[in-house]
Amino acid sequence: MKRDDVFEANKSVNFIDSLQLNIKAPSSIASLFEETSGVTFSSTGNSSIRPVVRGLYDERVLLLVNGIRQEEQFGGGNHTYSIAPEFLNSVAIMKGGASVTFGSDAIGGVINMYLNGYGDFRTPENYLSLFYQTGTDGKKQDFFFSKKIGDFNVYFQGLNKDFGDVETPDGVLKNSYSKGYYFNSGLNYEKNQTIFRLNYYGMQGDLGVPVNPYAIDMGFKNNEYKRVQGELSFKSYGYHWLGFTFLFANQFKHRHMYMELPHSDNDNVVREIFLNKTSKNFRAFTNFIFSHNYITVGLDAFREDAWSKRRVA
Repeated sequence: MKRDDVFEANKSVNFIDSLQLNIKAPSSIASLFEETSGVTFSSTGNSSIRPVVRGLYDERVLLLVNGIRQEEQFGGGNHTYSIAPEFLNSVAIMKGGASVTFGSDAIGGVINMYLNGYGDFRTPENYLSLFYQTGTDGKKQDFFFSKKIGDFNVYFQGLNKDFGDVETPDGVLKNSYSKGYYFNSGLNYEKNQTIFRLNYYGMQGDLGVPVNPYAIDMGFKNNEYKRVQGELSFKSYGYHWLGFTFLFANQFKHRHMYMELPHSDNDNVVREIFLNKTSKNFRAFTNFIFSHNYITVGLDAFREDAWSKRRVA
């Protein structure tokens, strides 16, 4: 998705740029949408959010990262997304009618999030940023480094955050904590008509899930997410043909959910669910322009594998 003037766009798209994100400094993915009409969310903690676009959610709202479907899109009562809002450079939100372009899981809309550094225009040439934040409910350290080397631009961003349970007017929201490590690195190459981009993103952390107020302890242990993405583009200077783009990604998600419930006065019962998901994504498209008609022809393919087991003690 790209930014268009409102009278030229064929779909309803809201665009949140890097300047808006820097001013807003969102603490969670949910807070990105607070000022976007037609988009809301439900949230029960620092890491549990559910985007809602025009009343539709879960498998009806498609989440993309750098134009690639996000591996960890789940339905159900707990929604933990591993993309740190501190790593976002811009967000495009398409509301309604997106199923024609992106498939049946985009009936409600599409949320496309671009990471810092992905693309030369999102990467300062020579830049170093250090950030430290502390408060009553936790602390956060963040740094970003980029370097221009000839036709290459390399970057690395790291984040460590540890937030305790959320304070509410009714008291502490139990199991709403979030703590973990995040990293985002890659390189960009652009020369003449050729563009190549490579990105590696990952996280590992413990995320509380406060959806069950009767649980003694409930959340995800060592929640893990990794994604490698590449992009190759060729720009044509022809009048009708504008060039082509190939995108590919390999993603892995590990979820270890546990729930400790009161069982008796002497002991407790712990239920655990393990889920591993992997996916391979490939997109290819080419663009043409004839008179006032902009035509895109492409292919969007992915393969997903998953295994799960349960353990009751």
